[in-house]
Amino acid sequence: MTLKSKYIYNQETLRYERVRLSFFNVVFYLLGLFCCGVLFFVGLVFLQNHLIETPIEKSLRAENRALKKYKVELISQLESSKVTLSELNSKDKALYERIFSQKKQTQSAHGPGLTRSNKEILLADAFSFELLTTSLRSKSANLNSIALSHNNYFGDHSKVKKEDLSWLVAVPSFAPVADFEASKLVSGFGIRINPFHKGKYHHDGIDIASPRGSDVLAAAAGRIILIKKSDLQAGYGNYTEIDHGNGYVTRYANLGDISVKTGQKVAKGQRLGTIGISGGSIAPHVHYEVIREGNNLDPAKYLVHGLSAAQYESAIKASQKQNQSLD
Repeated sequence: MTLKSKYIYNQETLRYERVRLSFFNVVFYLLGLFCCGVLFFVGLVFLQNHLIETPIEKSLRAENRALKKYKVELISQLESSKVTLSELNSKDKALYERIFSQKKQTQSAHGPGLTRSNKEILLADAFSFELLTTSLRSKSANLNSIALSHNNYFGDHSKVKKEDLSWLVAVPSFAPVADFEASKLVSGFGIRINPFHKGKYHHDGIDIASPRGSDVLAAAAGRIILIKKSDLQAGYGNYTEIDHGNGYVTRYANLGDISVKTGQKVAKGQRLGTIGISGGSIAPHVHYEVIREGNNLDPAKYLVHGLSAAQYESAIKASQKQNQSLD
């Protein structure tokens, strides 16, 4: 763009004279140049962004399309992972308490990448989403490391040796009634309220309620070492004891009928007698004790045979209620 020279006829001098450029003409000329430059630059940018693509840009665009398409599916998988991690944490806690007989300090099952809501994740920009996925990778790697170390530890230290087999067989792990549920455990081991004088005393076993006449079962294999029958409305009433070896003895009291004999060998789960209300009993139940080398232990902690982690935890909670015993 160039400015053409202009001439005007001067009547006084009778000559054509060149018109001088004014300030506004110069400004207009410069603005025209600037506008042309801007339009040219915009055109180049448009061509670069929409018509010309580098291999890196193609890869990034494909990645963005995949993220938009599968983002909802990823959120669904994250929610499923949160539920799975929570269940694994509960099972790990129950297993720890069952093995070590003490509370495990709780840790959050959700890492920093699992605490955000679905809405926040869906609305997150690319940078935030990348931070989230990085956090999830870190959390998953940490969980895998913990699981691997635990598996290695139990694999190395929890092997059953031949000399341990007799001890394991002797452990009274079977519930003394059929179809045992936590709701049937109506009174636990420890300080409880006596049903007669209402004073506090130490309850040496647990009371498992069941309909009168229901079968009472052996908690482990062993030999009958004692049978007592009494018509007195006090004490254990009709009861029997089994020696399981390795210092373990179990006692089944307040029975109705007793169907075994002294010296008889019994198998785990074998019928010993029936539920009754003999002795100092106020309702049909079996008073069940676990004795190790003369010391009474909490029988609820031994009720592991056939119970899931949740059922075992429910039984422990039921046994810890401070209430009135049935005998």
